[in-house]
Amino acid sequence: MRIRIYIFTIFLFILPVFANAGIVRDVETERAFKLFNKDIEKYMGYKDGDIEYRVIIDDEFNAKVQGGKNIFYNSGFILKIKNVSQFIAVSAHELSHIKNGDLNKLMIEQKKADNTFSHGIGLAVLGGLLSNSSDAVFGGAMLSGHVASRGVVGYIRSVEKAADALSLEVFKALKYSPLGVVEVQELMLEREGFVSKKSEYSRTHPSSENRLKVSKLALEKSPYKNNKFPKKWRDTFLRIQAKLFGYTKERKEVYNKYPLTDKSDTARYARAMNYFVNQKFKQAIFEIKKLLEKNPNDIYYQENKATFLSALGNHKKAINIYKKILKKNRKEDMFWIEYGRILVEEGSKESLKNAEYALLRARFLNPNELYLYRIMVGLYSKTKQEGKRLLAFSEAMLLQGNKKALDLANQAQQKLKKNSPEYIRAGDIIAIMSNN
Repeated sequence: MRIRIYIFTIFLFILPVFANAGIVRDVETERAFKLFNKDIEKYMGYKDGDIEYRVIIDDEFNAKVQGGKNIFYNSGFILKIKNVSQFIAVSAHELSHIKNGDLNKLMIEQKKADNTFSHGIGLAVLGGLLSNSSDAVFGGAMLSGHVASRGVVGYIRSVEKAADALSLEVFKALKYSPLGVVEVQELMLEREGFVSKKSEYSRTHPSSENRLKVSKLALEKSPYKNNKFPKKWRDTFLRIQAKLFGYTKERKEVYNKYPLTDKSDTARYARAMNYFVNQKFKQAIFEIKKLLEKNPNDIYYQENKATFLSALGNHKKAINIYKKILKKNRKEDMFWIEYGRILVEEGSKESLKNAEYALLRARFLNPNELYLYRIMVGLYSKTKQEGKRLLAFSEAMLLQGNKKALDLANQAQQKLKKNSPEYIRAGDIIAIMSNN
């Protein structure tokens, strides 16, 4: 599957901090993050699927919690850290924020304060372990005249300390080495520069010097300090990192890091993704075929091959690849969406019929995916189903909080069969938008 970057959608009940942010949806990456964080989730009492993980294409070194149980990692963070241990250190901190209910608590504190910055900025301040960006946001809010009370700043600092403490407690319980925590704190101290010299009283986060001291003490005392994460985790992280590097970086950077003389799997993967981005589809297919020669059952290589083939117009081969993938991966919404997209592009009567099934299946799995409705609009335009097209367009507008959703839902009802599921859904949208 192609790594998709598009405008992120915000449901009406989610605060719009990430409206218009470039979000990556990629099954391989999301599964990897779930793998790395699964033990922490379980320890904290969460079930598989309770927490969602996404990547934002942004060079800033940052990660944050948003919208309840969602963790967003900036691409700049993933590409600048060195190993899975550092990734898990940050994840544990962000999961601690979720476990402690810090976002809801912060809203309550903000309501108590007069003239506090907006919820969106406030949530951005609660950015997690990566404190320098949060200070920048906070500083910007103050300069714009929205001055937060010292009580709110102090509160944010206290929840950051609590998240640090819980994450170290989790590491101890799971017999994880705190080395990654120390390494991230060292990175932060290095990156902060002059910011770290500010008075801790005026900061939204505890100073990195103090956090580094605490984490070093935890490492020194830990009986598990020499423990390592499973080799599969370490290798998977490097693979995801290479994939993202290839997709987001300029060709010169990619070839410098992964020259043509490097025949390793990670190098080929990075080059394949970079070839694809630069529309060199034949070269991308060459690299992915080489990877499949060594790993014929790797569904992610297969998925990318299907995407590269469809980009060349070879839709039938791509469709057959997705059919095989979906036999064992029927619960992945993005597999169904990409399969549906290729079927729509192929355009035959049978493919369009199958595309509708695939997209409806994806909607059942994840009704809050904007990209899905964009493909649906294209499908129903091709099949001349105007009522369904208008409804899909209305769904997309609803996800973005756009008032056009109401007018589109009204138009859709005029074209749809009365009391059909689509007609009823259009009525739901009308009710939601009318009461908003």
